[in-house]
Amino acid sequence: MTEPAELEPDEEPFEPLYDNLTDWVEHHFVQTYAWKPGSSTRWCASWWDHPEAIIRLNVLWQLWEGARAENDPAEMGAWIRDWLDRLLPPMLSDSGPFARCNTDITAQSNNGTHTPPAALPVLEPPAEKRP
Repeated sequence: MTEPAELEPDEEPFEPLYDNLTDWVEHHFVQTYAWKPGSSTRWCASWWDHPEAIIRLNVLWQLWEGARAENDPAEMGAWIRDWLDRLLPPMLSDSGPFARCNTDITAQSNNGTHTPPAALPVLEPPAEKRP
């Protein structure tokens, strides 16, 4: 087991700004990175029901907290370039995890039409090919 890193005498323990992913998404992400949903950009108000989106958003949140803790604009710039700009387009694309959801909040309800993701099809491999 790895021992936690020791703090320097003048260093305070890291405290994240947000307690959990939901808080970060609701109070930072959707407020700050409000890409306008359209024909090629998708979002789902039920983002928490899309496993791929949860993984991408969790990575973005944790790395954002690390960049914020550095208190250096270059770190946040690197976060935008290296992480946000790479993980956000595939997540919001019309073939991403929200592809089957309707983001028009006037359609059917106040949060659009949510369609939970379907798993990819899998065939049982023959015994001799089973890894």
